[in-house]
Amino acid sequence: WERNPQHLPITSTFGSPDTNLQHQEIRFTNNRVFSRYRVTFPELKKVGSNVLQFAEVELPGYLVGGDDANVPTRSPVVQTPNPTKIPTRSPVKDPTRSPTGSPIGSPIISTGSPTRNPSTTKSCVYEPTPTNTVLDTNTLIEFVGSSRAAENPSDAVDGTTSKFSIENDQVEVLDPGLIAVPSCGSSIVKGIRFYVSSSSKWHDPSTYVLEGRSDESDMWHLIGEGQVNMPRRRNSDGLQISSSFASGDDSYTFDESTFLENEEAYYQYRVLFPTTRGDQDSVILAELELPGILIPGADNPNPTSAPVTSPTDIITSTPSSLTNTPSVAMSGEPTLAMSGEPTLV
Repeated sequence: WERNPQHLPITSTFGSPDTNLQHQEIRFTNNRVFSRYRVTFPELKKVGSNVLQFAEVELPGYLVGGDDANVPTRSPVVQTPNPTKIPTRSPVKDPTRSPTGSPIGSPIISTGSPTRNPSTTKSCVYEPTPTNTVLDTNTLIEFVGSSRAAENPSDAVDGTTSKFSIENDQVEVLDPGLIAVPSCGSSIVKGIRFYVSSSSKWHDPSTYVLEGRSDESDMWHLIGEGQVNMPRRRNSDGLQISSSFASGDDSYTFDESTFLENEEAYYQYRVLFPTTRGDQDSVILAELELPGILIPGADNPNPTSAPVTSPTDIITSTPSSLTNTPSVAMSGEPTLAMSGEPTLV
């Protein structure tokens, strides 16, 4: 029942409220991005009272720039005649494009030695971003359903038609497939694409199961499953694939399924192939794509192997998504957030 004195400055962070003042905090898991919020109070502590009073409301979270929907339709209005907070500084008309420090990507999961030149890899994002595949070229790939050592598993996500093979020797209980751990953190998958290999059509998968999970201690959750109807025309080896979130590369043959209703974000994915077209002992494909939304600021919490001491994915340029429009978040004091950089507040 202890009350807070009026007009005292509040010093809080994303991780902690101001413990010098009386408060109540509720934390929850949320992976969706919104541009407007509404807080309602259906009941008051004192029955019959029609007056609601409190000192401050804070919504700890990420400021995400680069989306016009996040810009208020009108300027925030101070409701009191004598404001108690003074902005630390006014939003500048032309913010600088260069970040104050070098962007830091997610830790790169070690696979012994880098499988791709860093200059060819996809950078992690600074805003929720639709992408042709959430499986970046630094994704850790592990083949399952086979006791044989995998050859070039990274070919599954290298952005070319270089084929990869998953042997099914019936030793393990699992159907043949793969587990993928993207280096850029969590994402929301909206579809799956299978590019035809140059090998025999009898090695094409005829069914698939796609699952996701948050970390290694989590259960696998079904995202989608169904038939694979691979075209019979074969793709040549080693050709660059140019696809988008909305469409696969029509220069090549592939099959695609979509799950646009999926809103769950996961850090890890598993794709299994229960059957093949010719009941063969191996599945052979040219490329696997998972079109979806990359979520910023969400590094993988549980890599399957230790991160390397020196990251191999070096960001050498200023993020291209920075814009000239600053966004202002009102929480006690106005906080200037550069559009395009998710900021903890």
